[in-house]
Amino acid sequence: EFSLIPPNNASGNYTKVAQRIPIKVSVDQVKKGKENTRMPKLVSGMSATVKIIKKQ
Repeated sequence: EFSLIPPNNASGNYTKVAQRIPIKVSVDQVKKGKENTRMPKLVSGMSATVKIIKKQ
């Protein structure tokens, strides 16, 4: 506002808009050896292997 050189507004006022895509999430059972165990408690920071299946 009080600068000697005016700001360069060549880009205009761009507003970033997020695109939302509906998805379905499922969690498989954890396998320990040959037996399936109960689902673990989900907490933030966990890692996962993701598989994307595209419907035709």
